[in-house]
Amino acid sequence: NREQLWNEVEKNEKSSRAQLSREFNVALPIELSNTEQEKLTLDYCQKNFVDEGMVADISIHRDNQENPHFHVMLTTRPFTNDGKWGAKSKRELLTDEEGNVLYYPSGDKKSRKIRSTDWDTKERMQIWRESWATMANHSLKENGINQKISEKSYADLGEEKQPTIHEGFVAREMEAKGKNSDRIQINKEIKESNAKAAIVYTLKKDAEEIKDTETIVRSLSPTEKK
Repeated sequence: NREQLWNEVEKNEKSSRAQLSREFNVALPIELSNTEQEKLTLDYCQKNFVDEGMVADISIHRDNQENPHFHVMLTTRPFTNDGKWGAKSKRELLTDEEGNVLYYPSGDKKSRKIRSTDWDTKERMQIWRESWATMANHSLKENGINQKISEKSYADLGEEKQPTIHEGFVAREMEAKGKNSDRIQINKEIKESNAKAAIVYTLKKDAEEIKDTETIVRSLSPTEKK
């Protein structure tokens, strides 16, 4: 019951600056059917979030057939073994080499914050990204689709492209009514730039192949060249 869940979350967090949830917006492969997309979504959230101790509140959006995606809101506070809300972190006292507690000049004990989970780390985020690519690619292959996605950025892949920004329902609705949307205009410009970058990238690769071929040919004897 999502209403009960988030009311309980809000009731439990005492600080006005507390993080109530973590949200992801994940694009679904359009090559998969609705049923296959749903199965992939549930399997991914079960393995990566629920099995790790979070509650996952999932909504699949298909208002734009060219951009099916799901939103998942996750609880940020772990649970204790008896199902109650646990602590997000604890304080660990700092000691010297002999085990004596260290103090600040004010007389307060020195301590450091230890998080109960690694859910906020960059390392965990990378694991989630890699897991999505792996599971999505497995689903595509399982359904006879010869396509692959990658969790890597264009920079990591060596491609001189820019990622597009999220447009959202409001921007697309404005465009459908003939109104200008800054977000959609930005994406049009990025796509045009990427198309030009793709041509340059292809030309560079061709030039490198020609150069490699010439280097090999120069090292051959006349008989080998023949």
